[in-house]
Amino acid sequence: MNTMIDSRNRLIFDTSGLNALSDDKDSVAITTCLGIGSRVRLTETNLAEIGATRNPERRAKLLSICQRLVGAGECIGPYHWIVEQQIKLHAARPDVFNWQRVEVRVPALEAEVARPELLTDDALAAAMCADFEKAGDEFDQLFRGAREAFPIPKDERIQITLADTIESLEVDGSPHWRMAADIYEQNAQQRPSEAEVRAFIMLCPPFSMMMLSSIMAQFHRSVRDFRFPALYRAGLLDLLSAVYLPYCDRFVTHDDGQYNALKALTAQAGLRTEVTTYHAFRESWLIAA
Repeated sequence: MNTMIDSRNRLIFDTSGLNALSDDKDSVAITTCLGIGSRVRLTETNLAEIGATRNPERRAKLLSICQRLVGAGECIGPYHWIVEQQIKLHAARPDVFNWQRVEVRVPALEAEVARPELLTDDALAAAMCADFEKAGDEFDQLFRGAREAFPIPKDERIQITLADTIESLEVDGSPHWRMAADIYEQNAQQRPSEAEVRAFIMLCPPFSMMMLSSIMAQFHRSVRDFRFPALYRAGLLDLLSAVYLPYCDRFVTHDDGQYNALKALTAQAGLRTEVTTYHAFRESWLIAA
């Protein structure tokens, strides 16, 4: 059994970061060098979004980038599957739970990247794109409805910050904890008490980040005063990428709204993960080169 520890920095690209890398004139040089000091983790979200790219030429270009990157690392599973595995492990033995024991690598995804079948299917791309658009619309409508259902006076709304929203939703008896318990129950077929689900969140960074991402969505879409800049503009998949943050040392995005949102969430959670822009990533690569 090989017990060697891989000490390379774990690097995850958002799909926007992969698009920027694909368009970079130095993309071949960058991807070649990454394997030296980085362990690149392609996510299932990356592959799903690439698979949903309608333009076949663009999809092929992104897939080529992934084929080079996976040689410097691995593929990890979808955010919802990771959360499901964490909950099941905890439910089985909460007394010895360790979130890092869940194996997130999925060799089947690596095989698909190396010898693509689904990722090159034009009909599947169209269907996946339609599914993503529908999910995004439903996501928008959910929080638009919440804003309309619970109106806040303008003079009060303008004073509410993200920190205020997090604090208000983490009080005893909050619907936030009930939602967390609902998710736990769906995956473990047993319902934790509020105290138990709060303890689990403290022990499980991936689940904690998922719950914080839901608060971010509520703040940006349902609470924030629209007279303020939309600093945390991020879609459904952009926010749920927060689940991946505990699994990398550096997360690279080319989306300003996602960058602001995930950077704020890592600070709130006390994660050591560095959320960075593609521009900053590239500048650091030039210095290292």
